[in-house]
Formats: sequence, C-alpha cells, structure tokens
Amino acid sequence: MNRAEFRSLIQNKPLILDGATGTWLQEHGLTPGCCPTTWLLENPEPLVELQTSYYANGADIVLAFSFGANRFKLDSQTLAAASVAAVNQQVAAISLAVRDACMASSGKNLFIAGDLAPTGEFLYPAGDLQFEELVKVYGEQVDGLLAAGVDLFIVETMIDLAQTRAAVLAVRDRCDLPVIASLTLGENGRTLSGDLPLAALLSLQAAGADAFGFNCSFGPDKLAEILLPLLAESNLPLLLKPNAGLPALINGKTVFPLSAQAFAIAMRPAAAAGVRLLGGCCGSGPEHIRKLSEMVSSFSPPAFEPLAPDTRICSSRSVIDLTDLGQLTVLEVRNPTDLVDELLAVAEDEPEGILLDFRSLETSDYEQILMAVAELSMSVTQPLAFAGPDDLIQRILRQYPGRAAIYGQPAPSLLDPLVL
Repeated sequence: MNRAEFRSLIQNKPLILDGATGTWLQEHGLTPGCCPTTWLLENPEPLVELQTSYYANGADIVLAFSFGANRFKLDSQTLAAASVAAVNQQVAAISLAVRDACMASSGKNLFIAGDLAPTGEFLYPAGDLQFEELVKVYGEQVDGLLAAGVDLFIVETMIDLAQTRAAVLAVRDRCDLPVIASLTLGENGRTLSGDLPLAALLSLQAAGADAFGFNCSFGPDKLAEILLPLLAESNLPLLLKPNAGLPALINGKTVFPLSAQAFAIAMRPAAAAGVRLLGGCCGSGPEHIRKLSEMVSSFSPPAFEPLAPDTRICSSRSVIDLTDLGQLTVLEVRNPTDLVDELLAVAEDEPEGILLDFRSLETSDYEQILMAVAELSMSVTQPLAFAGPDDLIQRILRQYPGRAAIYGQPAPSLLDPLVL
C-alpha cells in the first residue's frame, strides 16, 4: 500500500487499529527483565493468538511487535545471533503470516504496520546521540520490516518531537509506504519534552508523515479533548488510540476501568467528528476492538477536505502565521562559534520569529552549525527561519524540530518548509 492508496482508503471509512499487546504477552509468559523481542521469537504462539483475535474482532491494522526491536533495546544475545534488520524481519514475519491467514479466511483487506518506538536514548544536547545517527538506528528497523513486507509504518508512544521526526525520516528515506506518527502526552497536554501538539502536527506533516495523532496517555475522553481541535488545523488524517481509562491499582494489580462497551461509547465523539484512525492502547483487548468496530460501522465520516496552503511555521513549542517577512528578526551569521549566545540574546527581545542568515558564512564546518541549531531548538521558543547555502539548509531542515521558513529558493525536498 503506497501513500496515495492509503489516502484513498481512509477517505472512504475510518480504519480500526488493534489494542494492547504487552499485557497479553506478560499474562502468557513474558517475565519482567526479559527482552520482549527475544522472548517473542522463542514463543510466537501467544502473539499469533492475540493478533488473530484482533483481526477477527474488526481490526484493519495490526502492529508488528517491533516496538523495542532497535539496537539500544535488543539484548546482546539476540544481536550476536542476527542483525537488527534480520530481527525485525523475523518479528514482522510472525504478524504477516497471521495477516495472510486472516485475509484468506475473511476475504477482507487487512494490514500490518511496522512499529517504531522510543529507543530510550536522548538526542544532543540532552544526550550524546546525534540526529542523523538516530535516523540510522530507526533505518535498521525499517530495512528489516520492509524486507518482511509490512504494509505501512507507525511511529508510536513518542515523547519527543525531534526523535519522532528521525523515525519518520528513516521511513521516508527508504520507501513510499504510509507512516503514522503518534505521540504520548502528559497531564499538561504536551509531550515529556514539552512539545506543543499543534507544533508537532505541523512539523511531522512537513516531514512526510501520512497521519498524526496520540496514543496511550489517557482515556478516550481526555485524549480526544486534545486531539479534536486539531481536525480544523490538519491536512492529515488523525489517530486516536487511548487507554481503556485511567489505571488503578486493585489488589496489587493494575486495572483499566473501561469495559469494551464503555470504551466504544467514549470513542463515539471522535469517530463522529472525523477522526479516521481509531484503536486502543493499555487495558484494551479484542473485545474493546470489536465494540469499537461495531460502533464505527454505523458512521459515514464527514468528507476530508484539505486546507488552503499553510503559512504557519513553528518551533516545537510555539506557532506563528508568517504572512510578512517583517515578523522575523534577522541575525546574520558569519562565524558559528558564538551563534548560540547571539541567538539567545536576540530571543530575549521576544520577536515573533528569528531568521538565521548564513549567506555570508565564513566557514564550511556545518557540523558546528547543526549542533548549535540542536541546542537552540531546546532553549529558544520562537520559530526559526533560515537562509544560506542549499546543502546546509537541507541538513538543517531534516533535524529542526518544527516547521521552518526558508528565505530564497531551496532545491526541491521531501520536506515542506514555508518558502519566503
């Protein structure tokens, strides 16, 4: 399924995703401290049973259990026996066999999504990991999942916009399959890194995501409360994959309170409003998906209308509608050595946005500039615009965790900056 086919499919009806997987595997032998991927490869039967049930109960899209199958999360024993790509191929093959069997018995079109998730590492300057290295880390998974034959990708449970962009770009660099980007939010309605939902939407839309939304975090009511206002802001179909309510500890066991029927009822407003991708996260099982699928079958979703050309730019924490170059304060950069201090000084005057002009740059040491931009992305809330050599601008566009504006005529790119 390519991106155009995904868009056409989702125009006609909402698609149902699966529910939780980890708790089921724990109930069937996965023990704390064990590498889940290694355990799965040795014990595939519980996953086969669960995913078969999800399809039987109305799921259109089931996630391959590649959530933690990256080089940072896999154990040394597994990595000694096979490459990251090979492990992901083996993991996805389990789910693809389930898909094929269920398609043969049901006659329905069913799909497997390759699953990319947090690595547990932090990008510079919060950690030591450089952006393009993280793209490679996710790329190892993408290579294996593509070799297996997944239908699309989902980047899920993400707590940081920059890392989400790295995963999306790892997919976009390698294929034309759809990629869904899904964040998890805290009580303040932002990611753990402080990313604003609207900014994340605009940034990931520009990076090449095909759908955007939220998973985990809260129950349906609260998560929908944050998601639904984005329907008027988005050129992408939206995803809602909440928990089955807020967890409670009862007799030493974590319990999610929403029954399957209550979960489906709570998801109804999102379906009626036009959210096109619906599923469950923690505490949801096949019965939740069955009730959700039955509820959705009664809806004719509103037409999906693309928005007018978008003049908004954003950092990860603020958004402006840029209609005039005068909204930007210009900082000419000749030597990047003092770039961080100079931009922080400009930001203190609280301009709407800042244009970094590298056209008179006296160095070709782009690495220093890229590291400075990474630092500034965490410390400066204003959206940034850029002018300068095209090879530099293209590299900045990849790692900047927002939607940037570009002054000049950059070379064609998969990315979607606002061109001034």
